[in-house]
Amino acid sequence: MVSVDTNVLLRATLAEPGLENESRAAQQFLASNRQTIVICDLVIAEYVHALAAHYHLDRPFISELVLTIVQLPHIQCSTGIVTAALTHYVNKPKLSFEDCFIAEHARANRALPLWTFDRKLAHQHESAARLEGLEPPTF
Repeated sequence: MVSVDTNVLLRATLAEPGLENESRAAQQFLASNRQTIVICDLVIAEYVHALAAHYHLDRPFISELVLTIVQLPHIQCSTGIVTAALTHYVNKPKLSFEDCFIAEHARANRALPLWTFDRKLAHQHESAARLEGLEPPTF
């Protein structure tokens, strides 16, 4: 097993001038199924953030790009959580991918509700609830 950094996913996806050799190498590496490639959840979150914030791609297209990678048979990641988070990310434009992922992670781990002070998240995602008016916990 091996792992990849966010920049490998970005190079495999984007054709940036001057980085053609890196793009080809990344594409060939991801397409090769000689070994399992582990993708950390944080790498996927960084990838989505970069595609949205730096490359200004729209959410449905970002979702397609991510799904194309995570559904490869030799890729190991939190595919179910990523897929569910992408659905919310596309359908709830006020929520960040990170918030969608966190809420889906809570659901997948049966750790509900996801308590938050984030009004948008609590209102927009059924796994989240706003933490307000409660006695502070004793630690």
